[in-house]
Parts: sequence; structure tokens; C-alpha cells
Amino acid sequence: MLIVVCSVGLVISLWSTMQQAHRLLPSLVFLLGTAGVEAAGLYTLRQWNLKDTSRAVLIIATLLIPLNIVAGIALATGSGTDR
Repeated sequence: MLIVVCSVGLVISLWSTMQQAHRLLPSLVFLLGTAGVEAAGLYTLRQWNLKDTSRAVLIIATLLIPLNIVAGIALATGSGTDR
């Protein structure tokens, strides 16, 4: 849960800075981060056979998916922009 809460804080704190660079950059960065966590969970499950650890990492990746969707929707609607 700490990773998910910290990810929400990261989205909130870096939103305007990253959005100034490119409109879709925040969604892409957080999507790649979630994909990395998912890949780490699958790697530990298949290569190291750490079932409990892998399940925990995969659950964390699953909890981060709604955050990515909300970030994408917010960017598509234009909320969070300084007008």
C-alpha cells in the first residue's frame, strides 16, 4: 500500500511539471512504471520461483492500474492544466 500511496503523491506533485513538457508524458511515464513493476513480479515468479513475493508485487501493479487510467482521463479532458 505504501508504494501505491507514494505513486499517487508522485502523480500529484509532478503533474504540472511533466505536463508542460508534453501533454501525454505523465501518462506514459506512469504506465511504463506500472509495466516495470508487473515485469518484476512476473520475473520473480518465473525465474526465482518466489510465489508469495511475486503475488505481492503483482497485486501492487494491479492497484496502480486505476491510477494510470485516472491520469490518462485527466489528460484527455484537460483538467489540471493552468489556463
